[in-house]
This record gives sequence, structure tokens and C-alpha cells, in this order.
Amino acid sequence: MHGRPWLATVGLVVLALLAGGLSYLALTTTKTTSSPLPTPSATPGTSASSSPHASLTALTANAAAALALASPTQAWRASAGNCTTPTSSMVNFTSDGGAMWTAVSNPGLQVLGFAAASADGVTAIGLDASCRMRSTVTTDGGQTWSAATATRGVWALDPAKPTSTPNADSPSAQPSGPCQGGTVVAVDAVVAAQATDALLPATAYVVCSDGAVLRTTDGGATYVKQSTVPAAAAIATNSDGSTYLAVTGVAGCVGVSVQASGDDGSTWNPVSCVADATDLDPIALDAFGSTVMLRAGGTTYLSADDAASWFRSSG
Repeated sequence: MHGRPWLATVGLVVLALLAGGLSYLALTTTKTTSSPLPTPSATPGTSASSSPHASLTALTANAAAALALASPTQAWRASAGNCTTPTSSMVNFTSDGGAMWTAVSNPGLQVLGFAAASADGVTAIGLDASCRMRSTVTTDGGQTWSAATATRGVWALDPAKPTSTPNADSPSAQPSGPCQGGTVVAVDAVVAAQATDALLPATAYVVCSDGAVLRTTDGGATYVKQSTVPAAAAIATNSDGSTYLAVTGVAGCVGVSVQASGDDGSTWNPVSCVADATDLDPIALDAFGSTVMLRAGGTTYLSADDAASWFRSSG
């Protein structure tokens, strides 16, 4: 051994190379990225409408969660909370498609829904500390809130009155509610995109606990049953008539099935299955143009192609 020092030198070089290779491998295998879902299990089918969605702001209300897109990258969300302690409803805003959410001030409500006109202008609908339905508006991105002067047509679901008409001010509402005594699961009202509190929707969709999808074109005075989709949990509508449903318990989809309609909810086409999404409450859905956002089980998912494919945006 002493007569062959070159062998020792070669051995040290080999060991050094091996150590460097292992270090590199460790570094590269522990790196994480926010890439799209690895296997977006799309259900066969095409989008219900081949034309681009018209830009609009949709009022989305759910007893368990609230979600509203103000643009393809800007959105508002709120956790459920309770009306006895309204500030328990956490309000957040994102400007990057849900990758990061920033906490904003609570409007003094258990927030049940938003009408988002822009990143700065949004109306929040919910219950105050007396558990009465109220609307508040901000024009500075949630820094300050003031009482909305016009509440007619501002819709929300009252979790204490699940069979009632989901409208804060509807004098012509049906006594038994739109679901005829059944429970209202979700509502989406098409409203004009404004930075004020004058939100007066005429057309709205209601999802009932038996899967009935109802549509009103007169602000809730009358409803027409469009279709039945069992286990529909959330609904989102665009101004061109394109409508999306988030549905649980669909055969062949272990997560949340997203379905689309181009005929006012009369027929539904399975567009995709967000297999990574849990089908547990709360589930919320909203759309802006070709962008669709889904929140399920505390995780946010985003689609930029009419719900055809999804990526996990954030927790």
C-alpha cells in the first residue's frame, strides 16, 4: 500500500465525487413547486359554451363559506363564523389567483356572501350581532365598511332559516321558500358590476337539498325548475348564461365534479373532476370570464380554461 500512493489519491477523488453527487440528489429531491395537479382526472365532455364568458361579478352565498371573484386573479373569501360573534368570520382577499390571501377587516357581520365589483369595491352580506340580515359596502379594499343604503336584491342564505327565500329584501317571496319547504343549499345571483351598493339582480339560481336547480328572472317572485342534479353543493353563473355546479358523490369522481350548462341550467355536462378536492363542507364556487375558482375543504383550486383543468392554488 505504501508503495502505491496513487491508489489512495484516486480513492479520495472517487469518494469526493460520490459525496457531491449525493448532496446534489438530496437538494433536487427536496425542492417543492406549486405545479398543477399531477393527474387532473377530467371527465369526458366539452365546455357547454365555446364562446368566451362575458365579464361579470356574481354574488355567491353559502351558509358555510363565501367566495367571489372580482377579476381572473382577484377574489374575496370568508369563513363561516357565527352571528353571535360576527368577527369570527375571517375575511381575506387575494390578488394572485389565491396563491396568497391577505386578511382584511371584518365588516361586523357573519359574512354569508359577497358582491365583488372590483378589488376595492365589494358588498358583504351577512348577519349582524343580533343575527339580522345586513349588507355593508367597502370602497377601499376592506379597510373600512359602511352600511349599504340599498339592500333590495342583495341575496344571501340565512343558516338559521334554511328553507327561506335567499333574499335579504323580497316582499313578494314565496312563504314556503323557493324549494317548497326543502332546504336551500346554494344561490347565485347575476348582478351588475358596480363599485357601489346598488346591486339589483333580477336573475338568480337556487340549488335545493333534493338537487333541484331553480331559476328566477324576477328577483325571486317566481321560480322555474330547470333540472335536478343530486348532491349539487355550489353554483356559479356568468352573464352569458354559462353556469357551473360543484357536485359531490358522482360515480367515477372521488373528489368534486364540476359540471357546466349553457342553457340556463336545463342540462349539465361533466367538465372535470377535481380529484384532489375533498367533498366535505364548506364548498364554494365562483366564475369570472373563463376563470373558475373552487374552494373545498379549506383548499382553493383555480381553473383558467372554463373548468377543464385545475391546479391547487393554496390552502
